[in-house]
Parts: sequence; structure tokens; C-alpha cells
Amino acid sequence: MTDEFHVGCGIFGIYAGRVHTYKDGHQEFRGEKHEVTEDCIHSVIAYLLSKNNESDVYCLKDGREVQLKLVEVKK
Repeated sequence: MTDEFHVGCGIFGIYAGRVHTYKDGHQEFRGEKHEVTEDCIHSVIAYLLSKNNESDVYCLKDGREVQLKLVEVKK
């Protein structure tokens, strides 16, 4: 059994906090979890802008590839 910091998502947003992993692999948040949806979205935007490109392709743990893309909204 281990505790580690984890960021995960659910139907109501993105959360961060300590997660306890049991011997059978089951995980659950331990104690208080914090809703960090806005911080995460702004961090991804800042990261892509810092790389000076508008999109990036990432490989997920299950082997699928996804593309994150920034598109400026003109008003």
C-alpha cells in the first residue's frame, strides 16, 4: 500500500490530492482532494505556448495518440 500525489479527472472536473493504492490495485483519494480544473487548463495552454507551437501529439498509457491544439478565438 502506497500514498502518492495524483491528478485525475471525474465528471465534475479535474482533481489533485493524495491517492492511496491498495495491494489489489484499487485507488482512492485519501483525505482532502482539491478541484484544480482551471489551473490545469491554464497550465496546458501556457505549456503549449512556451513550446512556441499550436499543437502537440501525446501517446496515452493505452497506446492511443491524442493531439492537443490551441486555436485563438476571434471576437
